[in-house]
Amino acid sequence: MQAPKILRYAVSTSQAGRVLVLMSRTGVVDVVLVADDTTPRDWAELLAGRFPDTRFILDDGERGSWAAAVVARLDGARDDMVVPIDLAWRSLRAAEPLSRASAVR
Repeated sequence: MQAPKILRYAVSTSQAGRVLVLMSRTGVVDVVLVADDTTPRDWAELLAGRFPDTRFILDDGERGSWAAAVVARLDGARDDMVVPIDLAWRSLRAAEPLSRASAVR
């Protein structure tokens, strides 16, 4: 039996709206713009559809600096922050372009 796949997520507010940042142990896996009227249940459904057989945990701050760096980059506040990217998870969604942001409604 395989060990369960686990990803952490954080939700922050940017100038573009609410941003869900999905993170593994080694880097950022995905960034998703989420509508203001969505709930954690909506996010769970989105994530389960995108990453089957994966457990999602709200980030307890352990990787929060990565989420903050993503939002700072989106807002144009800082362009000197290094954010590690975990490309290993990309194979699960190879058909989708790497740069496309999705909006959840």
